[in-house]
Amino acid sequence: MRYVLALMTVILALAGLVIGAAHVLGGLVGYAEFAANGDLGNIAETTGYLYHDNASRFLGGIFFTLGLGFLYCLYDLESKIQLFRFLLLCLFVGGVARIIGWFDLGLTEATVAATAIELVFPPVMLVLERRIYSASG
Repeated sequence: MRYVLALMTVILALAGLVIGAAHVLGGLVGYAEFAANGDLGNIAETTGYLYHDNASRFLGGIFFTLGLGFLYCLYDLESKIQLFRFLLLCLFVGGVARIIGWFDLGLTEATVAATAIELVFPPVMLVLERRIYSASG
């Protein structure tokens, strides 16, 4: 079970680092190209583009930091368990926010996998963490 928890943590860490860096370095256009659809319609021609690009970079920074946090927790997870749980909570709340957006604006296929990971990984990882550390402690 420890290996499964470590693997899931590595997946979250790498996803946070790669996707976060894509947002920070590329903004909206760079991230759209990274995500392989490359189509933002005419958003670059709107006055709201700068705001949305800025928000994308800011959220990318937060996502990148989540990735760093998960990497930090990999070594000696037991001593960093409170931080680990908080990072999982942050990820889960982000998934809930996406669901709210779906109800408000409709489902986007591009976010289904991310939302599934954000809503499924945290509870599964918490169960694994509790089983591992309650059995060893």
